[in-house]
Amino acid sequence: MELDFKKEIYTTPDLLKEFSIARATFYNWQKAWQVQGGDLSDMGKFTLKGSSRSYWVIKKFMSWLIETKKKLLIMNKEINR
Repeated sequence: MELDFKKEIYTTPDLLKEFSIARATFYNWQKAWQVQGGDLSDMGKFTLKGSSRSYWVIKKFMSWLIETKKKLLIMNKEINR
């Protein structure tokens, strides 16, 4: 599945706007990922040396989102059997 985006790299506010994700939801995803032992770079996050801004590789984030949410749906389905 190939998706087209306006840019390859997004700032956090631009990413939230592009995906219509609530800020609290987004930060909860990050926290949950870290609690599970994941690294935020797995989600596509990076910072530039000397910058306090976070940037996101959109295709890496999209892949993470699809895989993570797909696993969650499968787990929920198995739990509710």
